Amino acid sequence: MMSWRVISSVICPNTGIVYSYIVGVKLLRLIIWYESDIYLVPGDRIHPSKDGVFINGTFNPITIYNVSPYNETLWNEIKSKMACPFNKDLQAEGCPYSVHCNARKCPHGFATNPLLNGMTNNH
Repeated sequence: MMSWRVISSVICPNTGIVYSYIVGVKLLRLIIWYESDIYLVPGDRIHPSKDGVFINGTFNPITIYNVSPYNETLWNEIKSKMACPFNKDLQAEGCPYSVHCNARKCPHGFATNPLLNGMTNNH
């Protein structure tokens, strides 16, 4: 079974898509664009199989939108364009962007866009 190791991840709060830089056998390096209720962190192991994707040995639903060869320039550009404050500073106290965030689940534990989660203030 092929295995991939996560090197780094960043999330786009505008779309909820996560970008992860991963390394596989023979040091094949890729960037995957995905959406899921999980957030891949450095060191996580991805095992694709005919039954689905297993992350650290546990099945997890994941929608992969794109896979591209890793390119340092592209990866740095992706990282620099993401508005999530935690992509740049993991020690931040709060998230001023959370009311605009369209992530299914904030990987840093903050509430995301209430309209996305089905909660409205008008009803």
